Amino acid sequence: RSYEEHLRHLEEVFRLLEEANLTIAGDKCEIGRSEVTYLGHVFNDKGMSPDAAKVEAILRWPVPTTASELRSFVGLAGYYRHFVSHFSSVVRPLYALEPACKKEKSNSLLGKWKEEQDTAFLHLKCGLASLPALAYPDFEQPFQLVTDASDYAIGAVLEQQGRPLAFYSQALSGAQLRWPVYEKEAYAIFKA
Repeated sequence: RSYEEHLRHLEEVFRLLEEANLTIAGDKCEIGRSEVTYLGHVFNDKGMSPDAAKVEAILRWPVPTTASELRSFVGLAGYYRHFVSHFSSVVRPLYALEPACKKEKSNSLLGKWKEEQDTAFLHLKCGLASLPALAYPDFEQPFQLVTDASDYAIGAVLEQQGRPLAFYSQALSGAQLRWPVYEKEAYAIFKA
């Protein structure tokens, strides 16, 4: 978009704010910038990507030694789940530790953290380190929805011209785990 178009949009926003008797803090406004960081995301002309500082914090995160530390890590990483293909499948081994901790009434992961969790922890970190920028939708172009289902999770990616717009994933639970493959695949389409 052109700078002139940007100025017209700003005039419209300011007019609407004035009509609604709303004010904005000038010191918090960033106008005429090619890139803006907001709520842990970076927005520019290419699309939306995670804030590099937040991703760096995730990459530096040490291996959790308690269930509380693990929940904090998965919670922070989960904020960017819409950037990660098959997020639910990747974190499944990490979530699997929670029932064991509750059963033993222990917060410690000592003796519970196995190679499977280590692999999932590193896989999640690597996935977050190489996240794609999510493109903005172009409503003049066709969309492609790609879905998938595994034994334990479903997933989808919405794309346009080969560029991802959003990822979705969900862990299956209870009776869903016993569904035949075609029902899991249909559920992935339904949820997407």
